Amino acid sequence: MKRILILLVTALMIFAGCKPSQNAVDLNKGGNADTLAETKEVDLSKDKLALFLWQSADGKNEDTMVIRFYPEKAPNHVKNFLTLSEKKFYNGLVIFRVEPGFVIQTGSPDNTNTGGPGYNVNAEFNDIKHLKGTVAMARSQDPNSAGSQFYICLGAPSHLDGQYTVFGQVIEKADVLNKIKKGDFMREIKIVDAEEYYGADYKTIIEEKDIH
Repeated sequence: MKRILILLVTALMIFAGCKPSQNAVDLNKGGNADTLAETKEVDLSKDKLALFLWQSADGKNEDTMVIRFYPEKAPNHVKNFLTLSEKKFYNGLVIFRVEPGFVIQTGSPDNTNTGGPGYNVNAEFNDIKHLKGTVAMARSQDPNSAGSQFYICLGAPSHLDGQYTVFGQVIEKADVLNKIKKGDFMREIKIVDAEEYYGADYKTIIEEKDIH
């Protein structure tokens, strides 16, 4: 009986760990050479922040979350996100997945779970834990299939640790996550200079706000 229980628990963990890839398949056929070239040239020497402007489906409510990045852990994913954001790729896309206590997911240009930028980003799995507000790239069952889709944790799904590339964390207005519903919009992702946003002590401020 004990052996059966262990096998059942193990199977459940594997299934749960695969769940994001089952709902985030991105075939990414072909490629966008211009965007890929721009991504490779992104300068990570200056710290950046992302302002995620959420808007409800009816347009009556909106708010802004602040996301910090981990370029030392996932440089290529950070470069990719910065490039797509600067090109306004994300503006107006639908938040097509909301699972309370788990994740919200967005970043597909066709507003389903099948779209991407036309290229893939190789995995940069790291030791950053999945906590509420953690930002990571969605992918298919191929570890190197990340593109533009990303998710933000609504809880702390530890079974995802080391399985998906974490590249950011919501450090302000994480309560906005509780308001988001399926069908709402990512109205805009605006990239700003961290020092200009928080001032000379920005590094200390960011670390104090980060729950990791």
